[in-house]
Amino acid sequence: MLLPGSAHIWMAEPFSAVPTSFLVGSGTRRWWGNCIWDALAILALLRLDGWVQTACPDCGADLRLDVAGDRLSHHDGVVHVAVPARDWWRSIGFT
Repeated sequence: MLLPGSAHIWMAEPFSAVPTSFLVGSGTRRWWGNCIWDALAILALLRLDGWVQTACPDCGADLRLDVAGDRLSHHDGVVHVAVPARDWWRSIGFT
């Protein structure tokens, strides 16, 4: 997907070409995800153990999700999707 109003790449799902609030890492490698769903998908797609660093959208607290063996290491959070999946591509930048 192109950055609106330009010829520059914005995202190539699940990767973002620009910094976002979802930093993904494995070893010394780093990527940006467009959302939590995409951030976790990067590790799954690349078949890597790693982590996702983000912040709680409600209180701003730092959040880190660790992935090992295709599973989250702990389950202390909730992923909230404000837009139904059928509507994601109507405004993917917002979603």
